[in-house]
Amino acid sequence: IIALPNLDGSFTLTMFHPFEGEVGFNTLDTREKVEQMFNKYYADLLPYIPHYLDEYFENPVGTLGTIKAYPWQAYGKTVIMGDAAHAIVPFYGQGMNASFEDVRVFDDMLNLYGDDFDKLLFEFQEERKDNADAIADLAIDNFYEMRDKVDDDDFMKKRKLEMQLEQTYSNYYSKYSLVTFRPELDYKIAMDLGRKQDALLLRMVQENDDNLDLNIVMSEIEALHKSYNNES
Repeated sequence: IIALPNLDGSFTLTMFHPFEGEVGFNTLDTREKVEQMFNKYYADLLPYIPHYLDEYFENPVGTLGTIKAYPWQAYGKTVIMGDAAHAIVPFYGQGMNASFEDVRVFDDMLNLYGDDFDKLLFEFQEERKDNADAIADLAIDNFYEMRDKVDDDDFMKKRKLEMQLEQTYSNYYSKYSLVTFRPELDYKIAMDLGRKQDALLLRMVQENDDNLDLNIVMSEIEALHKSYNNES
């Protein structure tokens, strides 16, 4: 369950469960089953949601999924883009942006290739496929991060270090910020670089105490970026 704040000070809760299984939506079909499940897994939340049983049955169940289509084009005559080609789960907040980016890239390539649609559609597909797969993978990663890592000591130390770096160095970007606030970076580059950066910071907090020298950390990150750029 996640809770997102509303303007009136309330929260909107969203449950993420499978359809099947002991706690699947298809199984939780009576008030008794839902009550047992909430008491077992979400007991600390119950004082804040007194009407949860009514609200559970009043609200619809949606479907989340990832689409990694290929090919995106056929015979230089037809092309798909946006969710039709690469629907993603919503845990990075980039689904609509990725679709708009398809349009921008397609427009750029239209100016480049003109009415050579065989070339245009093929090159568009090849340019966007890896980037669409990357943001799909990042969204899944973020789901598992929110689900599994928020009570992990090493992860929380890494997040604390990242916040210190962001407050101290204007040129530091976490993996999330590389994706969200560096529009000049392709999703694939942001993912690869962000994962390498995460691994570096996690290793540093595991091998050192809480008093890491930020200048040394930033130097390591800059060296990592330089090495990545040289390899790319």
